[in-house]
Amino acid sequence: MNSANAAATEPLNNRPFEYPLNTESGYLIAAVEGRQLLIDTGSMVTLTERSFEFVGHSLPVMENFLGFTLDGVRQGVGVPIDALVGMNVLREFDVCIDLPASRIRLSRVPVPVRNDALQITFNHRRPQLSMNFLHKPRARMLFDTGAPLSFLRRDLIVGLEPVGVVEDFHPTIGPFTTQIFRMPFTLNNTTYFAEFGSLPAQLENALLAEGVDGLIGSQLIVNQPAVLAARRSLFDIGSVGALGPRLG
Repeated sequence: MNSANAAATEPLNNRPFEYPLNTESGYLIAAVEGRQLLIDTGSMVTLTERSFEFVGHSLPVMENFLGFTLDGVRQGVGVPIDALVGMNVLREFDVCIDLPASRIRLSRVPVPVRNDALQITFNHRRPQLSMNFLHKPRARMLFDTGAPLSFLRRDLIVGLEPVGVVEDFHPTIGPFTTQIFRMPFTLNNTTYFAEFGSLPAQLENALLAEGVDGLIGSQLIVNQPAVLAARRSLFDIGSVGALGPRLG
């Protein structure tokens, strides 16, 4: 049976939802029925100014969460968005993100992952990965698709030579400038390189108070597909074919 016929025979509530992704701004923007939605695993909540249907949910209006506003998010993203979709919605699905193919799929049915998929924990609903740095084994890092950049606590980058300076933005404090440091780390026995900045003291202290060492942004998955299966507490990166054929 081909994929189109298989999809046609699936129960409606089991069919996955698949959308194109636009990442030109560095953010994950899903195009959903004429709306532009920011996919943000680093947010506990979903922000929207108007209620609408998304993946079988009627998203309630929420414009402000503890000073975190949709207008503030728009300033940081730099492109018009209609909503920010956070983990209160994403955690109910296996979220398959394929940045090289510019698509995202959300499935209520568990999708295949490899036997060595990474076991993850959660911090206020947000996925937390265990990553090993030279001077910090088992660092607790939030996986934040709402952040193109990654950040690490200051004491772990002291003494390193910066490779550049960039300007970033946070909705609660506005724009800020940070030096960038290129560092290796291991995740599930695989070595990666990424560029890390340092957060302003206010934001860093908030993370440290939660027992978090930093955050890893969407650059982690920019060249390979990944599956975030929150219901099973699993994260699988580089699982080629996990998304299967395109729908339709």
